[in-house]
Amino acid sequence: IKIGESNFIISKGYADTAKGHFEKEELNEALKFYIKASSLDTGEYTYFENIGLIYFKLDEYELALENFEKVIDLFPKFSGKSLFYKAVILLDLGKKKEICISLRQSLRNGFKPAKDLLKKYCN
Repeated sequence: IKIGESNFIISKGYADTAKGHFEKEELNEALKFYIKASSLDTGEYTYFENIGLIYFKLDEYELALENFEKVIDLFPKFSGKSLFYKAVILLDLGKKKEICISLRQSLRNGFKPAKDLLKKYCN
């Protein structure tokens, strides 16, 4: 996807600013800048994943799932981390039967932390 060099540079700047806020636990500020970055560069899965992680940390599970699902649907090769967090949310919501599918896919996509939860909940 061609987004144009100027949009790429601007979105990268927003993402760098967002990362700085995230590292300082300024989650709402980080969220604002990741959303701006994702609106300019819809082909960068990490923006959506990071938005999902921030919503997860803010206990906004519906919004977190929405962004993790974007990664899972649009960027399946890179969705290991999003699948893992989707499973964690499903577990927290009491949907234990549904987590195993996400955890297995997460592990297949190379996200190793899924292995421990898979062993614990999906014999």
